[in-house]
Amino acid sequence: MEKWIPPCFRQRFSNDLRDLYTEKLQRNREFGHVIWPALTKVSWVHDDDPEKEEYFFSGRTAGSFMDSILQNTDHVEWLWGETDDIFISERIIHEMAEKGWKPHFHYEHIQIKHDLTSDS
Repeated sequence: MEKWIPPCFRQRFSNDLRDLYTEKLQRNREFGHVIWPALTKVSWVHDDDPEKEEYFFSGRTAGSFMDSILQNTDHVEWLWGETDDIFISERIIHEMAEKGWKPHFHYEHIQIKHDLTSDS
Protein backbone atom coordinates (compact mmCIF):
# COMPACT_ATOMS: atom_id res chain seq x y z
CA MET A 1 0.00 0.00 0.00
CA GLU A 2 1.30 3.44 -0.91
CA LYS A 3 2.03 5.87 1.89
CA TRP A 4 -0.24 8.90 2.03
CA ILE A 5 1.37 12.04 0.65
CA PRO A 6 -0.12 15.53 0.93
CA PRO A 7 -2.07 16.11 -2.28
CA CYS A 8 0.15 18.93 -3.48
CA PHE A 9 3.20 16.65 -3.76
CA ARG A 10 1.21 13.65 -5.00
CA GLN A 11 -0.19 15.85 -7.76
CA ARG A 12 3.18 17.47 -8.46
CA PHE A 13 4.79 14.04 -8.87
CA SER A 14 2.16 12.98 -11.41
CA ASN A 15 2.24 16.33 -13.20
CA ASP A 16 6.03 16.30 -13.46
CA LEU A 17 6.03 12.75 -14.81
CA ARG A 18 3.40 13.65 -17.38
CA ASP A 19 5.34 16.75 -18.39
CA LEU A 20 8.57 14.81 -18.82
CA TYR A 21 7.39 11.55 -20.33
CA THR A 22 4.01 11.84 -22.08
CA GLU A 23 5.50 12.68 -25.45
CA LYS A 24 8.18 9.99 -25.14
CA LEU A 25 5.64 7.31 -24.24
CA GLN A 26 3.33 8.35 -27.06
CA ARG A 27 6.19 8.25 -29.59
CA ASN A 28 7.57 4.95 -28.34
CA ARG A 29 5.53 2.55 -26.19
CA GLU A 30 8.69 0.56 -25.44
CA PHE A 31 9.84 3.52 -23.35
CA GLY A 32 7.32 2.26 -20.79
CA HIS A 33 9.70 -0.57 -19.98
CA VAL A 34 12.46 1.98 -19.29
CA ILE A 35 10.39 4.23 -17.05
CA TRP A 36 8.64 1.34 -15.24
CA PRO A 37 11.44 0.61 -12.72
CA ALA A 38 11.90 4.33 -12.03
CA LEU A 39 8.25 4.46 -10.99
CA THR A 40 7.99 1.19 -9.07
CA LYS A 41 11.46 0.40 -7.68
CA VAL A 42 12.63 3.85 -6.58
CA SER A 43 11.06 6.28 -4.12
CA TRP A 44 11.23 9.97 -4.98
CA VAL A 45 11.48 12.92 -2.57
CA HIS A 46 10.93 16.52 -3.62
CA ASP A 47 13.39 19.20 -2.51
CA ASP A 48 10.55 21.57 -1.53
CA ASP A 49 8.70 19.06 0.66
CA PRO A 50 9.41 19.98 4.30
CA GLU A 51 8.30 16.50 5.40
CA LYS A 52 10.61 14.76 2.89
CA GLU A 53 7.94 12.15 2.20
CA GLU A 54 8.85 9.44 -0.29
CA TYR A 55 6.62 8.83 -3.27
CA PHE A 56 6.49 5.92 -5.70
CA PHE A 57 3.90 3.99 -7.69
CA SER A 58 2.75 0.47 -7.02
CA GLY A 59 2.89 -1.72 -10.11
CA ARG A 60 -0.82 -1.33 -10.72
CA THR A 61 -0.73 2.45 -10.24
CA ALA A 62 2.28 2.80 -12.54
CA GLY A 63 0.54 0.73 -15.22
CA SER A 64 -2.63 2.77 -14.91
CA PHE A 65 -0.62 5.98 -15.05
CA MET A 66 1.14 4.97 -18.26
CA ASP A 67 -2.08 3.66 -19.77
CA SER A 68 -3.80 6.98 -19.04
CA ILE A 69 -1.09 8.73 -21.05
CA LEU A 70 -1.46 6.24 -23.90
CA GLN A 71 -5.26 6.05 -23.59
CA ASN A 72 -4.94 2.31 -23.22
CA THR A 73 -7.17 0.22 -20.96
CA ASP A 74 -4.93 -2.76 -20.23
CA HIS A 75 -1.86 -2.10 -18.09
CA VAL A 76 -0.93 -5.78 -17.94
CA GLU A 77 1.75 -5.32 -20.61
CA TRP A 78 3.77 -3.11 -18.25
CA LEU A 79 3.94 -5.92 -15.71
CA TRP A 80 5.76 -8.14 -18.18
CA GLY A 81 9.50 -8.24 -17.91
CA GLU A 82 9.72 -7.99 -14.12
CA THR A 83 13.09 -9.48 -13.19
CA ASP A 84 15.51 -9.48 -10.30
CA ASP A 85 17.84 -7.26 -12.33
CA ILE A 86 16.71 -3.67 -11.91
CA PHE A 87 18.10 -1.00 -14.20
CA ILE A 88 17.32 2.67 -13.71
CA SER A 89 18.08 5.17 -16.43
CA GLU A 90 20.60 7.79 -15.40
CA ARG A 91 18.81 10.18 -17.74
CA ILE A 92 15.50 9.71 -15.90
CA ILE A 93 17.26 10.44 -12.61
CA HIS A 94 18.73 13.61 -14.13
CA GLU A 95 15.41 14.75 -15.65
CA MET A 96 13.53 14.15 -12.40
CA ALA A 97 16.24 16.06 -10.51
CA GLU A 98 15.64 19.05 -12.78
CA LYS A 99 12.05 19.03 -11.47
CA GLY A 100 13.29 18.84 -7.86
CA TRP A 101 12.90 15.07 -7.31
CA LYS A 102 15.68 12.97 -5.80
CA PRO A 103 15.70 9.17 -5.88
CA HIS A 104 15.88 6.94 -2.82
CA PHE A 105 16.97 3.42 -3.67
CA HIS A 106 15.60 0.58 -1.58
CA TYR A 107 17.09 -2.38 -3.41
CA GLU A 108 20.77 -3.31 -3.27
CA HIS A 109 20.74 -4.74 -6.77
CA ILE A 110 19.59 -1.59 -8.61
CA GLN A 111 21.98 -0.63 -11.37
CA ILE A 112 22.09 2.82 -12.93
CA LYS A 113 22.55 2.77 -16.69
CA HIS A 114 23.32 5.79 -18.85
CA ASP A 115 22.03 4.40 -22.15
CA LEU A 116 18.47 3.22 -21.48
CA THR A 117 16.44 6.12 -22.84
CA SER A 118 16.02 7.43 -26.32
CA ASP A 119 14.28 10.43 -27.81
CA SER A 120 12.90 8.29 -30.60
